[in-house]
Amino acid sequence: FVPNTTPTSTTTTTTGDYVYVVNQTTNTLTEFAVGSSALTAISGSPVTLASVLASSSAASVAVTRPNTYVYVGGQGGIACFSIGSTGALTAVTAGNLTSTGDFVSLDTSPDGLWLVGLDSVNHSINIYSINTSTGVLGLNGTATAYPLVMAGNASVAQAVRFAPTGTFLGVALGTSGDVVYPFTTSTGVLGTGQEIQFAATGTNSSDNALVF
Repeated sequence: FVPNTTPTSTTTTTTGDYVYVVNQTTNTLTEFAVGSSALTAISGSPVTLASVLASSSAASVAVTRPNTYVYVGGQGGIACFSIGSTGALTAVTAGNLTSTGDFVSLDTSPDGLWLVGLDSVNHSINIYSINTSTGVLGLNGTATAYPLVMAGNASVAQAVRFAPTGTFLGVALGTSGDVVYPFTTSTGVLGTGQEIQFAATGTNSSDNALVF
């Protein structure tokens, strides 16, 4: 995806643009090259995720901002792949992370140093440092638990997103609403969250996604 920067006079093309799509049913990651009018599958696509993630569990995908690594989350962990010159992916075994959780949503910080995974099993927001040379993830201290219940409604992990500045992190929690946390980019630490709740208990509304 093209970064949000000030437009210049440089002519842009679709060469080198790629899309990566997870398929939960087949537990695969498909690689596409972006053409002028269509997506074309890259040679060797799709990539099988069974060796890292539990069967039929791939649920989320995120690309580092320098466009060097792709992370796929699901039940049992996070898989890491490096991006080649043609957009083809190569598994980075040392970058894979195993967990008892289920990562339903991932996002990377604008500075490219942090990966955040929303775990629906352990009700947590896991913050990982990214080794920009190897793709290896490191848990940055203890995962921060999000509220299990807000306004009388049980939380259901749906989505996590960074603000473009990297100083805030938003989490969508289904019928509980949302939480926005301050984020310190130099340390990877979350501050106290601000809850955005629905007005009534037992509401039929559900916040399933969010974006800045």
